[in-house]
Amino acid sequence: MAAPVTWHRFDPATFDVGRESLRLDDETEIGLYNAPRSIVDAFRLATDQGPELGNEALRRWLRAGGRPAEILETGTHFPRVLSRLRAAMEVLL
Repeated sequence: MAAPVTWHRFDPATFDVGRESLRLDDETEIGLYNAPRSIVDAFRLATDQGPELGNEALRRWLRAGGRPAEILETGTHFPRVLSRLRAAMEVLL
């Protein structure tokens, strides 16, 4: 059975923003994006995924104790999405 896969190429200058390492065992380590980066990416990919994904992720993250300053800091690395991110936070806060 095949699963749908979509590849996205990230700018090398922002590739490590919000990226953390997770050790799976003695030999294997993977990189994962943290919640603020994942939310920013959902806003960046809204044309493909729809705006609801980013808005819902942001709402859940904020309700779970996410700090607005943290996501705004991540958003500064992605100027094209920052205004939409701020507008969504104004509605949610």
